[in-house]
Amino acid sequence: MVNLRTLISAPSSYQAKEIFSRIKTSLPGAKLREVKSGEFVDSVNKRLFDDKEAVTLSL
Repeated sequence: MVNLRTLISAPSSYQAKEIFSRIKTSLPGAKLREVKSGEFVDSVNKRLFDDKEAVTLSL
């Protein structure tokens, strides 16, 4: 199981959305979703793992 979280920071929200779109396009088999939450940022910083967010990685 894999839990991959990415924080995207850019000068504008448009640029951040463009970066997210490119990442999403490069990982067609992944279930990616855009989240705008301070709680999410906190969980990433603290490296908290949530089983509900895990997906199986097949290479």
